[in-house]
Amino acid sequence: MIISSIDEITQFKTIVEQLEICCDFLEEDSIAKYRVSVILLDNISEILLYRSCDQLFEQDNFLKWIIPQQFPVSKKKRIKNFFDEKINIIKSKQKISKKTSEILHISHKYRNDIYHHDKHNATTIGIIAKILFNAVCDLLAETQCGIGPTTIGGYKEPFDWLSPYGLNTTSVDFLKASTIISKSLKSRIDIKLSEVSLIFCSDIESRIHKIKQLIADELPWKTPAEIDHIIKWFEFQENYPNLEDELSSTYREYVYRIAQGKPIAITPEQLEELKENFQKEYRGKAMEYKQNIAFATIDKVMQEKKDLENVQNIGKALCQYFNLDQALSRLEYYIELAALEWDRIVQREIDLRRGK
Repeated sequence: MIISSIDEITQFKTIVEQLEICCDFLEEDSIAKYRVSVILLDNISEILLYRSCDQLFEQDNFLKWIIPQQFPVSKKKRIKNFFDEKINIIKSKQKISKKTSEILHISHKYRNDIYHHDKHNATTIGIIAKILFNAVCDLLAETQCGIGPTTIGGYKEPFDWLSPYGLNTTSVDFLKASTIISKSLKSRIDIKLSEVSLIFCSDIESRIHKIKQLIADELPWKTPAEIDHIIKWFEFQENYPNLEDELSSTYREYVYRIAQGKPIAITPEQLEELKENFQKEYRGKAMEYKQNIAFATIDKVMQEKKDLENVQNIGKALCQYFNLDQALSRLEYYIELAALEWDRIVQREIDLRRGK
């Protein structure tokens, strides 16, 4: 036995226990537990995908002496390192359904926001967590826990942790056990399509209302053209974050030398000209920029929301919501930046009037 190896029974038990924990969390109305569930479920899915890929790699290593190799070292490394690559290769081998793969793709992006950026939507995180739970249960059954349709037996006593699922045997048929456990766990988390559609649509409507309210209450820019001008400026800055630094580098070097009391080889007039030139070039680049997000995004999102209201299945509902959510999130972000910028402008004016 290899020292670092973990036998398949232990691997299977760990996955089942983690799914049971997530199931318990999802039965409670707790945003914190929804967040933890999304993170853990995403981890479970990656483990199952990783094991399934390993099966393909082992088979390929054996067959490469007979038929052309499918997975050279560089390709295997890329698949192991990237979540979406794992999904794509397992889906291409028809080991998981299109519905499962789409939900895992999208949920992984929400997991990244939660895990890396501490971001989540309190309104929708619960339903997203439950959709992901069902998808990971399906993944368990579709991949047979990433172990495959294998049976391991010869034990003296039945596995007590499998008893609640009616599996009182001294052997484990991974295909049968994964299917039964998946079905049992999914039955505990009831998700209705009508509920999913209602929550997603209500979230979109509420956020659009808040955007319009923020513009009406706090911004001096009211027309779509004025709003687009502001959005374009912030989008340009986001997409070219280093451009201002690059264009102003020479000017700033002179400013640094002056601040340090060192002599410079240009006149104040030439220094001012340098400043005006880089600012003019920067503004020119901004004017040429073709923006992607505009105020009209609101109308587009509201129009596409109608499709979400009439969606035919939960997986498709998540896909459509994700697309609307992404577009709306960018608009929210730029409008909030505009509100912060206007607040700074107002505060500077107040300070000037106070003589600060």
